Amino acid sequence: MSARPAFAVAMPVCGYAECVGEALASLAAQSWPVRVALLDATPDDSVQAAAEPWRTMIAWGYHRADGGQSAAINAGWRALDGEILAWLNADDLLFPDSLEIAGRIFAAEPDTDVVYGHAVHLTWDGRFIEYFPAISDRPEDLRTGCCIVQPSCFVRRRAVERAGWLDEDRHYTMDWDLWCRLLDGGARFRFVDRPLSLVRLHAATKTASGRDRRFREIAEIARRHHSPLGAGLVEWRFRAGHLAAGSAAWGAVRAVVRALRPPRTLFGLETGTNRMRGACVVHLAWLRETLPAALMIEAEGAVTTARLENGPALDVAPAGEGSWRAALPPVAAPGRVVVELTGPAVLRRAWLEPAG
Repeated sequence: MSARPAFAVAMPVCGYAECVGEALASLAAQSWPVRVALLDATPDDSVQAAAEPWRTMIAWGYHRADGGQSAAINAGWRALDGEILAWLNADDLLFPDSLEIAGRIFAAEPDTDVVYGHAVHLTWDGRFIEYFPAISDRPEDLRTGCCIVQPSCFVRRRAVERAGWLDEDRHYTMDWDLWCRLLDGGARFRFVDRPLSLVRLHAATKTASGRDRRFREIAEIARRHHSPLGAGLVEWRFRAGHLAAGSAAWGAVRAVVRALRPPRTLFGLETGTNRMRGACVVHLAWLRETLPAALMIEAEGAVTTARLENGPALDVAPAGEGSWRAALPPVAAPGRVVVELTGPAVLRRAWLEPAG
């Protein structure tokens, strides 16, 4: 086992040329050994052009039609050296220190097969919205839903080989299916209580589309890991979420059900509302070599204080209705910027701005 086990990261892409450069930049910013495979099925040359500045970092890849996302990822993993496997979609990002966080665990714990952590949801233009709400630190919860967010999960190659690689017939649930097979095979999971990836939310994501086929794949996994009654409940929970998104009446019913549950917080933000519960902590990624100049915040209510993690307090000033600005001292670039906020507020957006 290497003292610094290398990561083999497959990047399957079809379109998203406007995002792929930033995704590759998030891999280039890592301080841990990483090999990258760019699996490009885009009909035109837009992704190839966007990836050109990172060409020396890409160890393997192609530009052609392929057998779909799962087949592309498997091909990339098999072609790359690297003891730890992961994949990164072109519209997602890693925090600049994510591979070091996971890599140190793998190096120190030879029996650990899977390392996973939290994730941040972003707007299309890269602004913090919320934390991924469904994460669980109990791997056994995979039997009732996908509680591991894919780009925040890293797996030893030997464990994937035992589990049988990704199922290339799956289009929507290949990640959840693999996590469940790893769990069934006795893989040892290690949870990290820190965000490791940033995931853009937009209407074109596969999670937001393909309802019928996605539900069929969900139902098949549920039936494999549950009694018939349990499988039915899992499938209905996913369908109810889709109904609530498309119907005001169903949305109201779901809101009532959620209101009856004890509130859950992630890093001081109440899931579902983003209400600050005392101090909240916001994780932001900065991927440029130049320094960020300011922290920008949009919120309902007042943001009263802001402080860098292990650093100084920031001067927070109003910057228009419902927004605040705080100038930043020099921070690591590229790097992770962690800010503690307080105030009787509901957080809507947070982001970093460059100088000028």
